[in-house]
Amino acid sequence: MGNNDVDDIFKDFEYNVTGKKDAPKSPSPQITPKNLSGDEDFLEDKYRREQDLLEEKYEKEKELLDKKRKEDLKRKKEVELRENILRQKSAPLKPANKSSVNVERIGYLAIIIVLVAYIAIDLSFYHGGKSAEAKKDQAVAPATITPNTTIEQSKSNESKEVKAEEKEEEKKEEPVVPAANEGTKLSGKIILKIDNIATEISEKLNDTGYINSVTFTIDNGKDKALTPIVDVYAYDSEMDKMWETKNRGQYKGAAISSGNQQTVTIDLLPKTFRNLDLKKDIRLTLNDTNGGFIVALTDKVLIS
Repeated sequence: MGNNDVDDIFKDFEYNVTGKKDAPKSPSPQITPKNLSGDEDFLEDKYRREQDLLEEKYEKEKELLDKKRKEDLKRKKEVELRENILRQKSAPLKPANKSSVNVERIGYLAIIIVLVAYIAIDLSFYHGGKSAEAKKDQAVAPATITPNTTIEQSKSNESKEVKAEEKEEEKKEEPVVPAANEGTKLSGKIILKIDNIATEISEKLNDTGYINSVTFTIDNGKDKALTPIVDVYAYDSEMDKMWETKNRGQYKGAAISSGNQQTVTIDLLPKTFRNLDLKKDIRLTLNDTNGGFIVALTDKVLIS
């Protein structure tokens, strides 16, 4: 190994020896520029995904909130509906005005007494008096004593005629009472009964049926007239609760006098029903125009 080689080996380290020149400058490293456009796309995609996730989360929370509001509203309506039904069922009957009832009774009795007195006076003093006088005149004529009759026979004939006249006068003086409601005894109640529920099944749709009408009878056993208002309701256990208080027909009739009956038919609207395997509840409520609620009646029917 020659000196040239040694020189060559240590030539690079000459800068470390005291008094030597500075080390040669090493070439500066090359900095490769970064791909900024790729990073921006990555960040934009990431932002877009996060935004989509946030929007999806917002939509889900909004749907849940709307669903909860609808359920709360439906629950509130059901509670109000139940309260209305219970309030209607538990509503007490309006107490009758005793003073007005007593006044009516006194008026009826006064009219009957006046009629009886008038008939009795008319028969005894006017019609009865004239007929009695005419009969007496007719009876006196044959009672005249003839040569062929004895005094005792004439007396007996007169006594028989007087007795017959007295019996006729007693019969005529019997008071004539008005025949209204004669022989009938009032029950003191108003009775509502269902006579017939007309149903049919659709010829084209097997799962559809109809309740066409409801026929009912009102029996007024009270001692005063009744002006009825009847509402009909129809529903089943699968239908919305609103149908329990939504009437399908109403009847406002003329006054029913005491002791009389009235039979009526109400046509239902709407009358279409499904779920024909379930029995339908038919409920009637009877109200008085002046007195309010009286009675309610419920029956079940299977559409066939």
